Amino acid sequence: MKEKLYNYLKTKKDFVSYEKIEEALHISTNEEKEELKKAAEELEKELKLYISKNHQYVLFEVTKNKRGGTISINKKGEGFLKVANIPNEDDIKIPKTELKYALDNDKVAVEIVEFGGKDEKRYTPMEPGKRYGRVIKIIDRDLYNIVGEIVKGEEGLEFKPFDKKDAVFLMDEDELGECVEGEIVVLEKVKDLGRNTFATVLKKKLGHKDDAHMDILAICAKHEIYDDFPEEVLKELEDIPDEVQDKDRVGRVDLTDKVIFTIDGKDTKDIDDAISIEMSEDGKYFILGVHIADVSYYVKPGSALDQEAYKRGTSCYPPGCVIPMLPHKLSNGICSLNEKVDRCAFSCEVKIDRYGQIKGFEFFKSIINSKKKMNYDDVNSIIERGEIPTGYEDFSDTLKIMQELAHVIRHAREDRGAADFDILEPKVICDLDGTPTSVEARERGEGERLIEDFMLSANEAAAKTEAFNKVLGRPSLGVYRVHEYPLPTKVQGFISLLSSLGHPVKGDIKNITYRTIGDILKQVTFKNKIEEDIIKNNAVRCQKRAYYSDDNLGHFGLALKYYAHFTSPIRRYPDLECHRIIADLALNPNVDDETYDRYAKNLSEICNQCSDREQKADEAERECESMKMAEYMAEYIKEHPDEEYKSYVTGVASFGIFVKLPNLVSGMIPIGSLDGFYTYDESTQSLSSKGRAPIRLGDELQVKCIAASKEDAQVTFEIVKKLEDKKNNNNDNNNYNKRKKLTKDHGRSI
Repeated sequence: MKEKLYNYLKTKKDFVSYEKIEEALHISTNEEKEELKKAAEELEKELKLYISKNHQYVLFEVTKNKRGGTISINKKGEGFLKVANIPNEDDIKIPKTELKYALDNDKVAVEIVEFGGKDEKRYTPMEPGKRYGRVIKIIDRDLYNIVGEIVKGEEGLEFKPFDKKDAVFLMDEDELGECVEGEIVVLEKVKDLGRNTFATVLKKKLGHKDDAHMDILAICAKHEIYDDFPEEVLKELEDIPDEVQDKDRVGRVDLTDKVIFTIDGKDTKDIDDAISIEMSEDGKYFILGVHIADVSYYVKPGSALDQEAYKRGTSCYPPGCVIPMLPHKLSNGICSLNEKVDRCAFSCEVKIDRYGQIKGFEFFKSIINSKKKMNYDDVNSIIERGEIPTGYEDFSDTLKIMQELAHVIRHAREDRGAADFDILEPKVICDLDGTPTSVEARERGEGERLIEDFMLSANEAAAKTEAFNKVLGRPSLGVYRVHEYPLPTKVQGFISLLSSLGHPVKGDIKNITYRTIGDILKQVTFKNKIEEDIIKNNAVRCQKRAYYSDDNLGHFGLALKYYAHFTSPIRRYPDLECHRIIADLALNPNVDDETYDRYAKNLSEICNQCSDREQKADEAERECESMKMAEYMAEYIKEHPDEEYKSYVTGVASFGIFVKLPNLVSGMIPIGSLDGFYTYDESTQSLSSKGRAPIRLGDELQVKCIAASKEDAQVTFEIVKKLEDKKNNNNDNNNYNKRKKLTKDHGRSI
């Protein structure tokens, strides 16, 4: 019904009445009418459909002056609409007076008001050329998880939200009476009382504000990520054993004698994957074994464990802690491929030739026994420096063969056109109480790359298993990890940015292929690691976000036609579902229509849920990281108030300059703190001022940290001086003098 409604409205260029829709879609029964109403509500929540007050319907994509999206509101109270479902559209600015009680992160419908139109007087102070809008409908309030603190007010205890500061949330007196001052709680809206005042219900108590990791838990709760599990889930755990039983071995291939081991970080406790390697008898092929924890054996569809894992979608990894998708008894226990214990696994053996091409693969259930829990530091010392740590003597030759295969796989990926985005990422180190002690670059050595290469091969094989398994003569089913081609306008913007940075490059934006981004980057000679990092970050930003889909659209970034997630079922629900599809459809000789229909019915919904939860976890991790960075800097500048830092410019906006320190702490220099009047050039992402060299991406600045706010998750710097070599300085001065002479001779319009 939703598809019918969408396709019908797509042919209409204006509003259509409900009656006409009923007539066009031949809706007659009460059941069909309810289905139509539900379909319309879903399309509206997906920000594809606008329903007016008098029940007229129109798709946002066919209108010129109405848009749907999610609104974000800055500290000044100004709104910015991130337009949904319409590619290549800039954000729409919404003046404070036109928010109509919309709150940060609400889904809204907006009417576009062009600058200089009928409301010219009202919008005269605004920036010419910008698109402005007014909120005409609040489609969905983001008031399902309102996190805040119980504080003492004038009339007793009251609730103070961490976000949504322009709203008032009223708690039930009985629920409020059960709380204490300093307690962090989560509320949910139950009734809109008007003028941004809401009646709420107490959803959850997180603990006291002084508890360890409470700052992290509060941010995660906003995204509906919690560290505890419901009673029914804990009860189901009682029936799950701590060790592999004899009955668990039935029907499985015994691989306990094989040289299989794991490679992870030193502190990793939830170990999804183990690896092994052999050579074919003729020496032409590598036989790569990727052995994954068989989570689907313990987490049955429809169980409380399964429902909770589906609800979470993924584990979350904020600084200093882990919020798992599955309880520790599974994630760190019976499912984790721990050293020298038998474990149930789902094994994938991939046959790879010396050109990195997959020539065959096999999936089967197994029992494995990991011979060693290796860590990246030790593995890197062997394959990067030839140093063999104690305890690795029996594995060094195997690791060297694995390294040879990893290079073969990597070269094959590069030959396909996939670009390598080896970007520096920050890691905030915290003590046991959650206090940040340092910020450093996240290491990515040969060991990390090796595991990544092997997992990519297993994931590709898994996607091919699903794709080619047209069981019962019906379409194939799969949870695919898809990454669509970037928009030509975004690629063109990236090319223009490179040109402004002194790297004129060519790229065919009319015929974008897997090679497009990689070929553009190959034309760039990076001046240093700083510039390389900035340019590669912008190369990533010009591409679309990867997501999960039951429709195999391929993976642009990896240059693959088939790709899925198979290798991390402990921490990702789509991997768990992928295991079930392969086991119940691809490997099941007795598969029937009922089994097929069960998967086909829910697959699209599962993919949407997994994509949404992944995005929420990413947002929570980023917010926590920013907050911990600010907390770290706030303490650091107390002891070193006058310290100056070398930094480099990672972004430029009309309101300020984004900079990053060598340890990857990020912050902003407000434009108001700069000497003189600066103008912003969006095309080159630069700020310029008369008589001064422009400030651009990659520029090195000597800065001083003047403020750091944990509450706002912001670090603020000021410029001490600009660092640049004499050659660049002379070029800037020469260019300025040339521009000055041209202006004098020909007028400012030049």
